[in-house]
Amino acid sequence: LPSISSGFLSKLESLRVSCCPELSNVLLPFNLLQRLQGLRILEVFDCQSLEQVFDFETDHQGLVDEKHKLGHDDQQLQLLSSLRELKLYKLPRLKHLFNCHGGRLVQLHNLLVIRITECHSLKNLFRPFVAPSLQKLKQLLVYSSMVSAWGAFPSIGHRWNK
Repeated sequence: LPSISSGFLSKLESLRVSCCPELSNVLLPFNLLQRLQGLRILEVFDCQSLEQVFDFETDHQGLVDEKHKLGHDDQQLQLLSSLRELKLYKLPRLKHLFNCHGGRLVQLHNLLVIRITECHSLKNLFRPFVAPSLQKLKQLLVYSSMVSAWGAFPSIGHRWNK
């Protein structure tokens, strides 16, 4: 995607990827994620080889350099902060949503809806550092998947069970 300008990507609000059997490993690497500042809806359907949606570590060493080059500090660079809906369907090899240990970069505070269907290899939705930013989550639907939802969201599960 180097030929697509950053300006275009920053205005993109909805991204739907479907029926891409050859799409492998990672859907959105760090260098693309940092340009998708306005992304509100992400839908991924029927990508048989996809193992991970978001990748923050492939450029892990370059992460600090990239932040400084773009004029960002940890507080300013908040990836996925506009995302409102995440829908994942028929991704049989999907193992992780994130592979990141840098929780300060992932801000899902506007995420309202998560729908996961037939993602049989996905065991946990989010790493623990992501759960605190899910304060606006209104809908979590998991069908025909082996996801441990309450294990991924212990504080939310506790709050919803009161």
